[in-house]
Amino acid sequence: MADIIDYIYQYGDKTLDEMPFNEIDSLVLSRVSYIPFHNIVSSHVTHKITVLGAFKEFLNRYRDPYKKVLWHDDVPLMAAMAESQRFKKMELCAYKNILDPHREMQFAAITIFMGNGQIFISFRGTDDTFLGWKEDLNMSFLPVIPSQQEGVRYFNYVCENTKGDIITGGHSKGGTIAIYAVANCEKQNADRVKAIYCHDSPGFTEKVFKEIEEKNVMKLVYRYVPQSSIVGMLFYNDAKYEIIKSNQMGFMQHDIYSWEIVGKSFKHIKSATKSSMFFDSTIKSWMDKMSFEERQKAIDAIFEIFDRTDAKTIGQLTENWFENSKTILKSFKNLDYKTRSVILASLFTLVKVVKTNIVVAISKMQGY
Repeated sequence: MADIIDYIYQYGDKTLDEMPFNEIDSLVLSRVSYIPFHNIVSSHVTHKITVLGAFKEFLNRYRDPYKKVLWHDDVPLMAAMAESQRFKKMELCAYKNILDPHREMQFAAITIFMGNGQIFISFRGTDDTFLGWKEDLNMSFLPVIPSQQEGVRYFNYVCENTKGDIITGGHSKGGTIAIYAVANCEKQNADRVKAIYCHDSPGFTEKVFKEIEEKNVMKLVYRYVPQSSIVGMLFYNDAKYEIIKSNQMGFMQHDIYSWEIVGKSFKHIKSATKSSMFFDSTIKSWMDKMSFEERQKAIDAIFEIFDRTDAKTIGQLTENWFENSKTILKSFKNLDYKTRSVILASLFTLVKVVKTNIVVAISKMQGY
């Protein structure tokens, strides 16, 4: 089955004038913000470089480009874009990549001039740093996370220095940032937005979602989740969504290169899997049984343990798993009684919720 790289090779000879912008283009451009373009794409919106020029410079700079990207397929994706009439002349600018431990923020974005008078503002989702994952989990108790606030500043900056219609979006946390940015930017900037694309993106706290809904932003949102979505079902998000087919299982469906494509659209299916719905109800029930303070304490305690390893990313943790696992176990034992109790209590609550939901699911299957 075709993926987004196959899509580019099939339709890459078509310009946006010949074949209008579609949902697959939104995913391709959402992924561009994941490419490490530091010192290749300018941080200023007025200094631009083409996709072809940026990819050539990327290859010249790094002997093994596959070691620089988050996902192996990011390199062939950029190669396909650089070879295509559809994407190679698009211009990149305003690249930002911020890791701020003090604010517990991981943020990245890039602006793409599509060549048809429209601009795509692409927000990166979570990378493989523990800092990025911690900020994601902080969404469970914080009304607003720092990367969302940074997204508003970035969005206003781009709008104030450009003209034309805007499309924005992102994969994972990037889609959530895009929605928040449009909902909270200057009104004249929001009025330029024609669409917001969210690819397996988590939600917000219920209060924040209601505030966004009141600003009439959700009518612009196109939301896609794979059939067994986990990330896209996190937190509160009552927006309608399209279910698409992934050839992976479980959490690996978050990988956009596993999403199946038919022609110029995703392979849409009618309903999510029972496992996705089970996960959704389980996580929501678990969160409901914990106060914001309890959530914060549990998350802080878990990442305090990870901080005691030398690893800064998930990849580094797994590369030396044997030694790191010993450090994690030792760190857990050395935690003070109160902190250790917080972690155990949250896990105990999760186990209880899972058991309850399993009983409910079995009862439904048996018709009780």
